[in-house]
Amino acid sequence: LGLPANECVVVGDSPVDILAGKAAGSSTIAAAYGYGTREELMAAAPSRVIERFADLPSVLNSLERGNP
Repeated sequence: LGLPANECVVVGDSPVDILAGKAAGSSTIAAAYGYGTREELMAAAPSRVIERFADLPSVLNSLERGNP
C-alpha cells in the first residue's frame, strides 16, 4: 500500500496477530469474538478491543482522530 506502518491498523483475533502488528509499529485492534480468548488477547496488549465486527468502524474513526 505504500503507507508507513504507524499509519496502518492491524485487526486480528489471535495474540499472534496483535503481536505482529505491534512489532510492525502499527496500532492493533483485537477481535474478542474470534479465535483467541479475551484473556489471551489482552495479554498481547492491543491498542483496542472490539466485541463484534459492527464495532470496527467507530473504533477505526476514534483511532484516526487520535483518541487512545
